Amino acid sequence: MFNNIITDLIIFNKASAGGLNYSSETLNNLVGTLQGRKSGTSEQLAVPGIVANNITGNTSEILSHLKGAYWGDFRPKDNAVIIDMGTSNSSLMTLEHLGSSPDIGAYEYGNPNTWIPGHSHSIASNPVPFNKATNVDLNIELMFSQDLKRFNYDVYLGKNIDALLPVDKIDNKYNLNDLSPNTQYYWRVDVIENNKVTTGDIWSFSTK
Repeated sequence: MFNNIITDLIIFNKASAGGLNYSSETLNNLVGTLQGRKSGTSEQLAVPGIVANNITGNTSEILSHLKGAYWGDFRPKDNAVIIDMGTSNSSLMTLEHLGSSPDIGAYEYGNPNTWIPGHSHSIASNPVPFNKATNVDLNIELMFSQDLKRFNYDVYLGKNIDALLPVDKIDNKYNLNDLSPNTQYYWRVDVIENNKVTTGDIWSFSTK
């Protein structure tokens, strides 16, 4: 969470407004600001409960750890310091992770099954890169909300909106390498259910 107007993550500590979160655990978050209230003294801003292994900072600092947050890829970049820097010491639940410790932030580095927030519809949704994103890297992975238990998908890409070509799925990923710089690309995801094809919307992004 980052770049909100007042604060990014509040673990509310005001007793007169419903509780102090003394039993809450705030662990492994990558967040611009982390506070107990929107504003107040240092005591009022203190986060209640157990607080450990969170990283805070300004927007550029937060995004420097991620592959492509400006266009929707919030996974850790290669060799990011947030990898294996979290804690698994929770009394409330088992924190599953890859590597020696959890990563800080929403995604585990190297997880082959990348989740995309949002509902999976009968038409493809939640594209990464975001629709009309700019300054996208030349080596990326196309992602979108998927429900592989129910649907199959065909992905198409091209520089010409009227001449999109199939994108091969390799190791469960739609990787694109060596895209042309300063170029607008168009892509579409068709959803297949019981041999019925639902044509997706056409999205676009522009490279650096």
